[in-house]
Amino acid sequence: MILSTPPSSRAAARSIGAVALSLLSAVAQSVLPIVAPLHAQADVVARSALSEPSISPDGDEIAFVSGGDIWTVPGAGGIARLLITHPATESRPLWSPDGKQLAFVSTRTGGGDVYVFDLASGRLTRRTFSDGREQLDAWSRDGAWLYFSSSSADISGMNDVWRVSTKGGQPAPVAADRYASEFWGAPSPDGKTLYQGRINDLYLGPTKRQREVKTHDLRDALTAIREGKPVANPRTEAMGCGIVIVP
Repeated sequence: MILSTPPSSRAAARSIGAVALSLLSAVAQSVLPIVAPLHAQADVVARSALSEPSISPDGDEIAFVSGGDIWTVPGAGGIARLLITHPATESRPLWSPDGKQLAFVSTRTGGGDVYVFDLASGRLTRRTFSDGREQLDAWSRDGAWLYFSSSSADISGMNDVWRVSTKGGQPAPVAADRYASEFWGAPSPDGKTLYQGRINDLYLGPTKRQREVKTHDLRDALTAIREGKPVANPRTEAMGCGIVIVP
């Protein structure tokens, strides 16, 4: 038995089909301007991420991180060359004041330790040996010390500021308050004063509140240091900054 569609039904179907095609055409016209730019973007060439630039003291070279390795490029521009590479992750390159060495952090021995690379000889020396991750902060102006932040000796992953001789030896704490996270140590040119960031709670205990940081604390401290005078408030315990007199 063969069933046939009545003429009226076929006409209705053709009408619906025409409407559908018209709608699809309208949608296509509205989508094309959006799709075209997206299609054009497929031709964009992917570039490597570049981070943590560090300019040499004489300005001739820039060290930077890309792909977990350390590269250098002329300060005036040019072709970059691979300086330090390893399957681990290298980060935070910092030039020594005389431009002859490059300190950096590497995960090749664990969470992240401080290394020093001698540019003339190619010798690589490990300077920290803790289980925690170190954050390289700065060189001293005379090139004798490396300042870094580490959570190895505090609680709950909080950082303390340490320094270690560039010739090797046992690191010594510079700012190591308990229940406070201290980081980003920045020594003064004479090496006698350290500026640091710090975060901790405003309360030492029940009803015992710490002195809050004021903007003028830092301003007055830096003015005193510049003029060679004693720092009136060498420590600010609330969230903010601290000035530590290095022994």
